[in-house]
Amino acid sequence: MIEEERLELMPPHLRSLAGDEWPTREKSIKQARLDYQNLGFVLAEQVFHPALRAVATPVIAKTSGRIFTLSCAGPVATSERLRNEIGPKLTLLAKNLQTTTMMLT
Repeated sequence: MIEEERLELMPPHLRSLAGDEWPTREKSIKQARLDYQNLGFVLAEQVFHPALRAVATPVIAKTSGRIFTLSCAGPVATSERLRNEIGPKLTLLAKNLQTTTMMLT
C-alpha cells in the first residue's frame, strides 16, 4: 500500500480533530513512518509541548499478535541522544521482549 492510500484510509475523525493543524499532523505521520522504516523507532520532537521529546517503538506479542508500545519521553533528552542512544536501546528491548515466550500473551 502506498503512503497516500494509507493516509486516505485513516479514520476521517482524525482530520476533523486536527482541524487547521491537519497538514502539520499529516507531515508528522509521514515522518514517523519513515523513521520507523529507517530506524526501527519513531521520534516526536516538540510535538505536544515545546520542551518535550519522545521516542517509541512497537512490541508485537509472539503468540497473540497484540501490539504494545515502549516509549521514553522527557524534557531533558536531546534529539541526538534520542536518535543515537535511547531509540536503538528501546528497539533492542522490544526485540528481546518479542522473542521471550513467557511474556506478551
